[in-house]
Amino acid sequence: MPTAAIGLFSMCTIFVVSLLISAKHITTYIDPLSFLIVAGCTVGSALLQFPLNELKLLFGGFKLSLFGKPPKFSDVVHEQIDIAIAIRDRKAMDEIKGMATDPLTEQALGLIENQIPVDKISFIMTEQLLVAQEKDKQVIDIFAGLGKLPPTFGMMGTVIGLVGLLENLGGEGGAQAMGAAMAVALVTTLYGVVTANFFLDPVASNLKIKQNKMRTAQKIILKGIIMSSDATITSIEIQEALNAYLDEEEKVDVLQL
Repeated sequence: MPTAAIGLFSMCTIFVVSLLISAKHITTYIDPLSFLIVAGCTVGSALLQFPLNELKLLFGGFKLSLFGKPPKFSDVVHEQIDIAIAIRDRKAMDEIKGMATDPLTEQALGLIENQIPVDKISFIMTEQLLVAQEKDKQVIDIFAGLGKLPPTFGMMGTVIGLVGLLENLGGEGGAQAMGAAMAVALVTTLYGVVTANFFLDPVASNLKIKQNKMRTAQKIILKGIIMSSDATITSIEIQEALNAYLDEEEKVDVLQL
């Protein structure tokens, strides 16, 4: 199981156990009004800030955060060196394409097959990476922006509950009304903190790390493909250039140097 999923499961488990230990009935922490304030206002603010088609990206981002696995850089380098050797050996392009495990590599090999000049391959692939990077940043920004909302609306619920509490001091409702108002004040804050710190903020941080790794892998692919498409560059030079992206203990030696 990915570490992100393990982290979420462990947090939720500890949280539920804490609720069970701290109160006789877990229903103590269930308050429909508090949920309505936090969830309703957060959704409303999200719709106000972001277009609906952008909010749909949240589902893919959450899935990537929990279960996405960035490629291993040494495997990417190994694949690019194997492809470079195959190109130097003039193997059939269909066979070379079969070696690719990444859509970006497949697309770049298609450009080579169509005899697109090296400089144009570099331009096309670089532009695509920039567009992909902007889309990834957009998803992170949405999660980060939404992460600020639940605690804020939780504080709003706290104020609403405290106002109700003060209103009932000495009133007809007595202790029961005061208890209901205090529940709204405290549980709303709890809902806001949990929503932000269990889901939205961690997902934004996790996505940023994973997408940075994916960008590095794509840079390796881009550099490998561009060097492979230049007949004046040897396989040894390609291997050494791509190994620069790896730590010393991860460096590959496909050519048995």
